[in-house]
Amino acid sequence: MFDSRVAGGVYFVILKTTPIAIFASEYSLETKSSSLLEYALIPLIGAYLYSDTKIKKSIFFLLAMCFLLLPLLYGKRLAFLMIALLIFNLFFSKKIKIKTILIGVISLSIALRLFALFRVGLTGDNIDWLFLVLGIKNEVMSNNQGGVMVCSVTYLNLINEGVFDFYFRVKSLLGVFSNIFLPSSMNFEETYINLYTMKYITAIPGNGGFTSVYLYLWGGILAVIWGALAFNKILRNPRKSRLVAVYGIFVMATFPRWYAYNMLILVKMGFWLLLFIVLLDLFDRTMRKIK
Repeated sequence: MFDSRVAGGVYFVILKTTPIAIFASEYSLETKSSSLLEYALIPLIGAYLYSDTKIKKSIFFLLAMCFLLLPLLYGKRLAFLMIALLIFNLFFSKKIKIKTILIGVISLSIALRLFALFRVGLTGDNIDWLFLVLGIKNEVMSNNQGGVMVCSVTYLNLINEGVFDFYFRVKSLLGVFSNIFLPSSMNFEETYINLYTMKYITAIPGNGGFTSVYLYLWGGILAVIWGALAFNKILRNPRKSRLVAVYGIFVMATFPRWYAYNMLILVKMGFWLLLFIVLLDLFDRTMRKIK
């Protein structure tokens, strides 16, 4: 069950359950570790900005590696991937050639699929899945990415059928921003499109949809075009804004979640990240004046 509630105040990671083994032979649909494992990105980015010496950068790297490995103990693959991308973007992206990155990505992808085969057990159709990302069973073709596609098509059909009408779309968009401050129990139910859709379909594989579909839901074709231009501006950062640069790093670290699940993280975690950086900068300037 998706839960958007995140504790405020001082940042603590509370782990209340025994870690699950990453070599377990089955996947669990429920992990009980704190969602703050993902919010570790905020203090990590802040710490990196103020790591202005080699010693500080080395300490930061060791700290980041701890936060990288911690999610694996609890089966939080996306949290692991997000922090891994953050570390790569901060330390290695400018030192490695594009060709090397592509070879590494392909090799890692095959390695992860082999690891997945080890976890679930080898069967006759696994070779097809390994190389083509396809599984064929009882003459039905399936793949992991198909779940996101099914969700996207489902949302588009509900828009075309008028189920997701104008009022639904407005409340959903407003809920994205009120979600920053409100727990899910107090927010518009239309905010959580994946859960709301369960009223009309028994199961949604993947539990999310493409970014373009969410933008289309909220503002039609114009919103899709505007969103593409906005992301382009953020990544290029033509005015060399420090906050835009920070947000760009955040976008590139979190894209596995917002690109194929939902965009709430871009607004909610992004807001708290920028607020944290602004307060951190204010504190730093104040301390410098005192000295």
